[in-house]
Amino acid sequence: MIKARAALLGLLLAAAPSGGAARAEDAYQLYAQERFAEAVAAFTRQGGDAITHAAALIRLGRDGEAQMLTDDVDPYRAVMKGAAALTAAGERGRASRLLESGLAQWPNDPDLMARRGALELQGKRPLKALPYLARVVELAPMDPGARLALVRTLLVAGMPVRVHQAVEAMRAARMDIGPELMEADIGALQSFGDHRQAVKLAERYLEQGGVATPALLTRLAISLEAVGSSTRAAERRQAAESLRTPKAPARPTTALLGDTIRDQARTTIDRGDWPRAATLTAEWVRIRPDEPEAISTLLRPEIAERLGWGHVFAQVARLVERDPDDPDRRLLALQAHAGTGGSAVLALIHSHHLSRLGESGNSSVAAGQGVRDQIVARLALLGRITDIDLDLARLRLSPANSPAIEAKVHPRTGRMIRLVEGFDKLEAVWEEDGTRLTHLSDSQGAHVRLTWSDGRLVAMSRTGKHPFTVELAPDGHPTRAEGPDVTDAFNATLDLVAAWQRADIADARRLRLGE
Repeated sequence: MIKARAALLGLLLAAAPSGGAARAEDAYQLYAQERFAEAVAAFTRQGGDAITHAAALIRLGRDGEAQMLTDDVDPYRAVMKGAAALTAAGERGRASRLLESGLAQWPNDPDLMARRGALELQGKRPLKALPYLARVVELAPMDPGARLALVRTLLVAGMPVRVHQAVEAMRAARMDIGPELMEADIGALQSFGDHRQAVKLAERYLEQGGVATPALLTRLAISLEAVGSSTRAAERRQAAESLRTPKAPARPTTALLGDTIRDQARTTIDRGDWPRAATLTAEWVRIRPDEPEAISTLLRPEIAERLGWGHVFAQVARLVERDPDDPDRRLLALQAHAGTGGSAVLALIHSHHLSRLGESGNSSVAAGQGVRDQIVARLALLGRITDIDLDLARLRLSPANSPAIEAKVHPRTGRMIRLVEGFDKLEAVWEEDGTRLTHLSDSQGAHVRLTWSDGRLVAMSRTGKHPFTVELAPDGHPTRAEGPDVTDAFNATLDLVAAWQRADIADARRLRLGE
């Protein structure tokens, strides 16, 4: 026990930040300036991370107090947070050593492994990153982010054969292939001269509703020319060029059209014609993507349910991405995720960024602090927050009388990827952009697969308890159904899938796939 405690205190010292900008009164900044006594006083007054607080006490020779403070600190959390702090401070060597010490204790943890590989990539050492990222795929085979990270690294390392093998493995696992992966695969095939297979895969991808990017269309044109289809190649090049051509500046007619659609959307909402209102609101946001009223209307549950929660929060993400340093946009995103269908994890992440975009007197920053306090109070009803990882979009809670809770969400849309509570686990796989759910599974072996085509759900299947296979017509009604008690099983699963797409932590805890 003494050795374990000493090791943990050593981790605390390594994890403490050694630099970084912050407010003068910030306890973390005081620690970074080696003003340890003042840092301890600030932590005592303000609260904060027990790891850095304990490190400051150790620097003052107050090991007993540090040990009392860290009795409940999870060593795994110390490694993850310490590595993040060291990386942010530019001390990648120390971060690597800290992660290696963590991997020695938890050799099968995919998040630790991914962090370790990412450090090698940041140091421009893709060949050293590969073993770590390949191991992440072994540990989390259905995680599309892990697969994408591996393919990106193989590309940088100049290994086209392994790029194609990695994407083929995703196809074999029936995972969705996004445009970036498709472009990488076609480029890999072209590098070793297999243009016929490149054409076959690219054409099939586009026929199935895949995103036609300029890069993909250009690569397809190259392979079409190589196999002698010059006419089709010219068509694909023209299509690529049309996608690259910048849109003309908005004219007064566009402004008038936006006014018209806005007014029509308001009218249909007043009438309660929600299907029509959803269509109009989607068009309103397309024409005026930065208009707060359009985004707020899009977030209405009656509209978001019809358009899809993932698509709605992807629009919120795009709003922030267009100007991530705008406090008003961050506040809007924070408020969106604090509301119905939102993610408490992503709300806290937006709050974190918002707090660094202006002085405390800034109205958006002040309003954001109030929203953040409400979210923290709401989470406190579930348990004490023990960790939040901004990079992984993951939150851990410790309830008073029940097992610990871990929630991980899609970093862009906030859709729930994993919820673990004790031995119970629900995991989801979303398309690369976090808009459409493709798989849902639990720790009891139940698994649901959703198949999409041209933006609509065309089939759903389930294995494990209550297995079935259902194919769906454009209006959503089943056209073919197989399995015992298929009607009840399909309807119950459909309700569960719909609930999962809008669920935050409290709601997701009540969902059960195996029942």
